[in-house]
Amino acid sequence: MGRGLGSNTLQAAALESTYGSPPNPAARGYLRLPMVSSALGEERPLIESDLLGLGRQPQDPTYDVATNTGDQVVPVDVRSFGCWLALLMGQPTTTTSGAATARLRFAAQPAVNSTITINGTAFTFVASGASGAQINIGTDLATTIANAVTVLNASAVAGVALATYAAASPDLTITLDDAGLAGNGFTLAASTSPASNAALVGTVDRIMARWAFSNQPANNSTISINGQTLTFVSSGASGNQVNIGADLAATLTATAAFLNASRLPAFMKATYAANATTLFALVRPGIAAADYVTAAPSSSPASNATLTAAAAVTCANGGTVQHVFTVGALALPSASIELGQPDVPAFSMHYGIRGNQLRIGLARSGLLNATVGLIAKGEATATTTTAAGAQLFSPGVTTRFAQATGSISRNGAALGSVVQAEITFSNNLEAVETIQADGRIEDADPGMVMVGANITTRYADTVLMDDATNQAPVALSFGWVNGPYSLTFAMPRVFLPRTKRPVEGPGGIQAQATITASGALASAMTVTLINDVPSYA
Repeated sequence: MGRGLGSNTLQAAALESTYGSPPNPAARGYLRLPMVSSALGEERPLIESDLLGLGRQPQDPTYDVATNTGDQVVPVDVRSFGCWLALLMGQPTTTTSGAATARLRFAAQPAVNSTITINGTAFTFVASGASGAQINIGTDLATTIANAVTVLNASAVAGVALATYAAASPDLTITLDDAGLAGNGFTLAASTSPASNAALVGTVDRIMARWAFSNQPANNSTISINGQTLTFVSSGASGNQVNIGADLAATLTATAAFLNASRLPAFMKATYAANATTLFALVRPGIAAADYVTAAPSSSPASNATLTAAAAVTCANGGTVQHVFTVGALALPSASIELGQPDVPAFSMHYGIRGNQLRIGLARSGLLNATVGLIAKGEATATTTTAAGAQLFSPGVTTRFAQATGSISRNGAALGSVVQAEITFSNNLEAVETIQADGRIEDADPGMVMVGANITTRYADTVLMDDATNQAPVALSFGWVNGPYSLTFAMPRVFLPRTKRPVEGPGGIQAQATITASGALASAMTVTLINDVPSYA
């Protein structure tokens, strides 16, 4: 046995179907979430004996009720932070957002008979007389790229026609026609012998499986993923079934949505997307191609699908979805979180966790973290083996938002002279402290939502002072950007107090204000997270 180290502590979380009941990992996979620190832990204080007449020796104390509250400090990142938002605010409204893009950057003219492969279709550069999937090499590189654009945009191949191509010599640009995650499964390659002299820019390497459908799947046809069978049915889908839609695109869109919402460990090894004819499985980080096992789709009944098993490919990038979280839901989810110290080993499951508070500090530099206040029902006795399952699934690579990319706006315009700020949110949970044999709370009920911010500004203008003097509500938003991803906290109706501007020396004058958001006309706050995670169910 070793000593527990914070660096090796594992945090595994899953939303509960029933409050206070940790999910079975065989039925609902747990997510591995990064953290900065954790203060979760059940406490049972001792009550000193009040007995008299037994001498001066102290008698045995009595154990009091159990409490399990604490703060989790977590990174404000592109992907996993949405899990905390879902716990605090409930499920978001998710829609497609940005379209995937990529570039083929040519260092020189491509050689004769070299190729570029666009979403599985190879196009060959020839000296002259191009036909079909061939591209004439022009008198210069710009002409060659222009010829490629003409051929690609005119292609009738279904996979190639999903994108629009343009020339920006020395680049051939590729933009998927449809927004969303399906574009992230658009594959690209360029030959090195003969040399195409093309480098892939703005792409990522992924492990991906794909099912290409020539037609609608037949009723009761199947595909198999990691030993789990998914069945297509004409209507009344239940369990691991998907209804066949009005057309193939509708069927595949419904299939991807079902797989992304499922928490069966077999399906959770990947995230899923679909275009008009193809279903993609983008394997999660940490899962090897050999760990994502597929079998041939059924031929009787005919699935009409051709399988390309999981393998590493280079894909376009930047296809995104938008998650909009809204405060004030009448019912909030609960979660179980296992904290494990494998060095000891000791794994403790905390259950019946509800999200109570959120604080995010904004500064000019440094790491961007959030403090999430939690109220849990209890903590199970630590065990030497994990109860969350040996296979934990990551929402994706931890890509953090940076303090340096933060911005604050007032009524849609940048707000200047802000030295520091803090976003505050609370569900004002009230522990239901009923009499129970286990000494734990019965639940934690949501109270009135509280949304606000603390802002410290340099006194350079009277904008905020005028807002306070006029007692007029304004709209404030706080946000960060990282490439195609973004996070925005929007408060459409906030009130500013009239504050002092103390002069404390020869330096700059600063004013502090505690701002209160109102939900009188609309939700007091919405949080918009744009990323490549399809679901937070």
